Amino acid sequence: MIRDRRSVRLLLAAALALCAVGVLLWIPLALSQSTPTLVSAGIDGATLTITFSESLSAASTVAGSDFTVTLGEDVITVSSAGISGSNVTLTLAEAVPDVDCTTERVSVSYSATSSSLMGVNGGTVGAFSDQSVTNSTDAPPAIQSITTDGTGRYIYVTFCENIADLSYQWYDFSAFTISVDGATRPVNDLIRRSSSPSRLDLQLGRSHAIREGETVTLAYDQSKANEDYPLQDLNQGNKLVESWTARSVTNSVDSPPRLQSVTALYEVVTLTFSEALDEDSAPSADAFTLKGIQHMPTISTVSISGSKVTLTLNGILHNRNTPTYQLTYIEPSESPLRQLDGAYNVADISSFEFQSATPDTKPVASRAEVDGATLTISFDLPLRAVAPASAFTVSGESGITVTASSVSGSVVTLTLSPSVSAGAA
Repeated sequence: MIRDRRSVRLLLAAALALCAVGVLLWIPLALSQSTPTLVSAGIDGATLTITFSESLSAASTVAGSDFTVTLGEDVITVSSAGISGSNVTLTLAEAVPDVDCTTERVSVSYSATSSSLMGVNGGTVGAFSDQSVTNSTDAPPAIQSITTDGTGRYIYVTFCENIADLSYQWYDFSAFTISVDGATRPVNDLIRRSSSPSRLDLQLGRSHAIREGETVTLAYDQSKANEDYPLQDLNQGNKLVESWTARSVTNSVDSPPRLQSVTALYEVVTLTFSEALDEDSAPSADAFTLKGIQHMPTISTVSISGSKVTLTLNGILHNRNTPTYQLTYIEPSESPLRQLDGAYNVADISSFEFQSATPDTKPVASRAEVDGATLTISFDLPLRAVAPASAFTVSGESGITVTASSVSGSVVTLTLSPSVSAGAA
């Protein structure tokens, strides 16, 4: 009996010892299969690096298609993926902007669909989503906009980050090419103002100022830049601004409307301006003065349509001996000529010269055509007026009368009743 009890005690002790050994063996085994965790993610240009808490095993596989990289709301394609130590490196199809040039958040997600990322201790990397990525990209300053100022004396090149101060340090400006309506304009100076550190101001001389409506482009050749005071970023790696070919410049010049031409035909004088005018800004007739002949007709009415101002006279401006006329306009205190948007009034006009196109010979009919109820008669010279319908007689078919007459330029139009038949035309 005693021996049996001792045997039982020995068996129990042995069992407990084996359990203890099992526990000790199980604990290291569990610890050896810890899961690698994401420590950090960073991006520089088109290279995104994900760092885990331990090295990944050589048996790991990775597929770029399992990763989704976003910049703000935009998804950037992953071109390839690789493993090195505790890092997974993703190569993107396009670089993210310089850290100083974007406020968009970069994030990365992992689906673990085709990849098998395992730590050296046997644990497997699980899926994760929307992990923030630190952007360390330092790229050459990129252009945000190129525009003129309101006067046409400056072209503003605004970059996405601050640039180095090179004000008044350049003496050779051949690195920049300004083209205005196809013709090159010289640069007078370069300025980077402290109040706008991300903007480069190209100054033009007064005689080369850009005008409203002109087409402007700007190009830059880095190889011709000043090496001592280069065009580069300010706060990061002093990256040089890269060359660019001719880029469109937004023309923001807003100047007073300019008188482009004056024509005269019979008793009508037409002024054509560089832009549309406010049709409610017609001044009184005494704002204008006409000179050129001894007995000058006076101005009866002033009207505006689009970019044209029409002066109707109480007499004809003839063309005998081809006199030269002069037009003067003095801005009145009330209802001056002004831009359509009212920003600028038309400046005073002093002795603008023009000639009259009024014929000094009698017009001669050159062609007549009839089409049903319409008869058109073309003359070799512009006409001032047309006789009433009763002055015209149409022959060739009995019973046809002229019911109306009108004139436009050198063409008289008669309305017939009844219509002329096709055989009689």
